[in-house]
Amino acid sequence: MHLHRLSIALLTALAVGLGGCTINTGNRADSTLNDDRPDTPPYIVNGVYQGSISNPGSKLTLFALNGNLQGIDTNGLLYGGKLETNRDDSYVASLTMYDKNGDFDGIAVTGSYHTNHYLNGWGKRVSGGDSELSLDYQQRASEQPASIEQISGQWQVGNLADDTTFTLTISPTGDLAGHSSNGCKIAGRLSAPDPSTNLYHTNLSFKHCGPTNGSYYGISARGATARGDLVTVLVSNDHRAYYLKLEAH
Repeated sequence: MHLHRLSIALLTALAVGLGGCTINTGNRADSTLNDDRPDTPPYIVNGVYQGSISNPGSKLTLFALNGNLQGIDTNGLLYGGKLETNRDDSYVASLTMYDKNGDFDGIAVTGSYHTNHYLNGWGKRVSGGDSELSLDYQQRASEQPASIEQISGQWQVGNLADDTTFTLTISPTGDLAGHSSNGCKIAGRLSAPDPSTNLYHTNLSFKHCGPTNGSYYGISARGATARGDLVTVLVSNDHRAYYLKLEAH
């Protein structure tokens, strides 16, 4: 087992000190994609993408894994949604944009893709206004082998809103469990469905954690910094979204 340090970047301080975007009321794009389209396997666009989204006007990092999407932009918005590809190199996607102030908005996107090259698209926000998406495939970040062994071990949670301590363990089979000094409990599982792509399916469940309670789905990516390994975790549900940064200690 390896000892690491997990620091959570706070987007909104919650009762137990975990960071996230608390969602109240807002608008969503229709998440029902057209099942009559001649689709192709969504894994052909698996990877890490970076670029711009014109409305709200920011730089966007997007994870795409087997038709699921999670993202974060430079304005602090978090994104979660679904993508469906078609045989004519086009795609349709529905995204929910989570605002750190407690609201959310939806955007329905149609566009074109080129495997291991780009995702471009155009859409309308439910609240009004057009938005253009221009994202480039990040080969170095994407094309690394993914295995649970690389992220397994014992972690310590840092950068909480108070002095609460939090320990977390990821087993070699991907099971996740942890607890804080004030009784918050976390459980979940990580898996690597595409061993050739540096992305992990991530399921988390919080109990006895105040407003954070609930189940979340997302995508994680492993990277490295000058100080050591780093894992970026993006998860969301119908009410909240979270960005977690795991740093080696």
